[in-house]
Amino acid sequence: MEFTGAFGTIRISTRRANPFTYDLLNFSEFSSDPPVEMARLATDVEEVEETFKAVGQDLSCRQTEGGSFHCKTATSRIGEIGAIWQRCDKSVSIQAEAPLGYVYLTIPISLSGFGKFNGESYTDRKLLVYQPGTQFDLSGSGLTGGDVLVLPENRFQEIAEALFPDTISLERDGSRMIQRDRESVYRVRRLIQNLIADPTTHQDVEHISAVIAEIISWVADSSHPGVGERLTGNKARGLIARRARDILEDKYCDSISAEEICRELGVSLRTFNRSFRDYFNITPIQYLKNLRLDKVHRNLASGAASTQSVTELALRNGFTHLGRFSVAYRAHFGESPRDTLDGVSERKN
Repeated sequence: MEFTGAFGTIRISTRRANPFTYDLLNFSEFSSDPPVEMARLATDVEEVEETFKAVGQDLSCRQTEGGSFHCKTATSRIGEIGAIWQRCDKSVSIQAEAPLGYVYLTIPISLSGFGKFNGESYTDRKLLVYQPGTQFDLSGSGLTGGDVLVLPENRFQEIAEALFPDTISLERDGSRMIQRDRESVYRVRRLIQNLIADPTTHQDVEHISAVIAEIISWVADSSHPGVGERLTGNKARGLIARRARDILEDKYCDSISAEEICRELGVSLRTFNRSFRDYFNITPIQYLKNLRLDKVHRNLASGAASTQSVTELALRNGFTHLGRFSVAYRAHFGESPRDTLDGVSERKN
């Protein structure tokens, strides 16, 4: 499946026929998302508390439904960013406080559709935001769980100000719920899960940037609806787009984040994406991928790369995931990188 996120279009895979619902699943199916292979199974709430304590979160968890208890939790740390995936088979109630210095961003799931966040009902289309030091109460009914991203507060504000320069600082008002459409929530949920499940993603700055920028754009929308949407006409749009193109052309060999480009351009995330797409009729991330593919293809087709392997060329031109590179190359050029090399050899002979 493809979706448009903070930096353009990203392709992800899905397992369910209907990816936007968990209807009529048992616990095994409910907890079969990608991180399950590295998940730790807890059979009582004390083990759940210990798992969260290991990642710096003290909480009080209570089982509020009778029967044997099972809860799967997987965690990961990518530099200064934490990610948590959890699925439980019984109703639970959680009392906690977001640690000082960190912002918690949670997308909850309650299969029954009944959950409470600080006394207010939530659905699977909500983002829950806990500011540092915020106390919160969270409960879910039946099969329940959530996907969580944990950011240092200073990093959260730094990215927010880079992506939304019209807003000096996102408001600190404790905790809040933010409503989004189901598809938007699902794609970010999958991105968080992929950060945990796929070790190679940990090195993908662009992927991580897409997750963070997408979520922060929701928070910005809830604080300042329409922030960053203003443009001053076609001339300004063209200038922004061309400057962005120059940045991509100059730095395509390295990992490039939306935050970095917005900061260099001095515009918001929406202004950057919209200007680029309107001017070039392509998203920034697709432009960047095509640019990298073109560079590799030119090297292979010229015959000048005979002393370098395809892997070396891909890495040198900004690709960090070799499997995805091979798929993208074949889709773009109708042949594999090896086919391109073989064609050069045949022409020489």
